[in-house]
Amino acid sequence: MRFGHIERKQSFPLGARCQISSNTTGGYQLTFADYPTIKADAINVEGLWQAL
Repeated sequence: MRFGHIERKQSFPLGARCQISSNTTGGYQLTFADYPTIKADAINVEGLWQAL
């Protein structure tokens, strides 16, 4: 799995449980569950930009 400081890479959610499973063609599947999320309506958009 490609990750880190490289070009084409995957993102991994922090705080998630994951399970990796192999398949019959020599590949794998990575499944994430129970990771924290932010509700969009809880974000104060005006507070994201500050005048310099």
